[in-house]
Amino acid sequence: MHTPTTRPKEEARSPLRLGALALGLAAAALFVAATTVRGPLAAPADAPAVPGDSLRANAAFTAHLLLTPDEPALRRAWAAAAAAGTQPDLQATDRVAAGAGVGAVVILSGCAPDAAGRCNVAVEFALLAADGSRQALGSGSLWTQPPATPNFSLGSAALTLRTTPAQRGAQLRVLARVTDRVAHRTLELSAPLRVE
Repeated sequence: MHTPTTRPKEEARSPLRLGALALGLAAAALFVAATTVRGPLAAPADAPAVPGDSLRANAAFTAHLLLTPDEPALRRAWAAAAAAGTQPDLQATDRVAAGAGVGAVVILSGCAPDAAGRCNVAVEFALLAADGSRQALGSGSLWTQPPATPNFSLGSAALTLRTTPAQRGAQLRVLARVTDRVAHRTLELSAPLRVE
């Protein structure tokens, strides 16, 4: 079996992981700057929503489920690109070695702000096996900062999925249900994962 872990990441902690020291509101501001890409990263406005896509949109609300072999490295690359004002070079995968782990993150844009100017976006992760069985893996708060629209933000919740040697050859799908609780919009995302 696998051992899923959903880790909500507090927005104020991200800059500390990157070596910056900030307190209070400054920490929250640094997180937004460190996780918002102001470069050319964008989804085509006319991209069709195909069932099973890892990238979906509902009006301006857009989300992309990304599987990565190294989530901390992906977050560092995202922060470095945001600081430089460039598009990030993100390491993504659709394969994992049996007995190893893979991370799942969600990149989003276009969330609606509440009366206080902040978004309230949540994610629910699940795993779909080749036989159609579905297993809930956890949920968390994805984005509670002001919207970065039209830029993309790296969500603060992540999933770590560990596989076992017995799963070698399995064809899985990682699912993410992303909900903008302010705009009442939900996006169903999925990404294939082959255990080798």
